[in-house]
Amino acid sequence: NNNNNNDGEEEVNLNELCEEIYEQAGRCEQNLQIAYPDESGCNYMHNVLPKLEKASASSGVYRGFRPGAAARGFAVLFAMSTLATGLYAFQLRQERDVGRVDLSARDGQIS
Repeated sequence: NNNNNNDGEEEVNLNELCEEIYEQAGRCEQNLQIAYPDESGCNYMHNVLPKLEKASASSGVYRGFRPGAAARGFAVLFAMSTLATGLYAFQLRQERDVGRVDLSARDGQIS
């Protein structure tokens, strides 16, 4: 019976991947009540990262950058192009309907 389509093997692979990522991650487990705290990432997190952040802020890397500006710009562009396309389609339909002759409007009489 193969009801689970061998999903157990994929689950094991996923667990192994998560374990590998966790083992490689830098951690700062200071002041935690655990048996063997990993403090290998504490210096990096408490000293190096703040210095990098301060240096990048003072160099102007983040100056004038707003994270939502690009998304907002694309949303406005999408809205305007959608509106323009809709208006163009409406205009084409109006032109098509004006040029159409209704031959059945004469009550079926041929003149």
